[in-house]
Amino acid sequence: MTLTNTAITDTKTQIDDTTATKTHTVTVTLKKPDGTTSTTQTTDTTSRSNIIENQDETTKTVTQAQKKSTMNVSILAANDFTKPTIIPRYGVSVTKELIGPLTFGVFGVNNGVVGISLGLNF
Repeated sequence: MTLTNTAITDTKTQIDDTTATKTHTVTVTLKKPDGTTSTTQTTDTTSRSNIIENQDETTKTVTQAQKKSTMNVSILAANDFTKPTIIPRYGVSVTKELIGPLTFGVFGVNNGVVGISLGLNF
């Protein structure tokens, strides 16, 4: 999912014999991850005497990728190499991001060992 902020700045100048009027409008449209949009518009008008300005229009778009919370499922395999026989152990691990880079998980192995894990993504 992507969060997009779009700001459009529009500058217009009206000139008569003695006064120039400058109107500055900023429109910000925010598209939220749930699909709704929110629009805010701000207008600033100033008048100046004997000033001639060019018409200027600027459009700027800033896009930020929003990181999704992920779940990780892992298959585990192990062996005790301090013993002369090979007795493989198999298991599964499931981890989920909690807050920011902090993860929490559970695991189990076929010899009856179960546990929890805490981690940090970086």
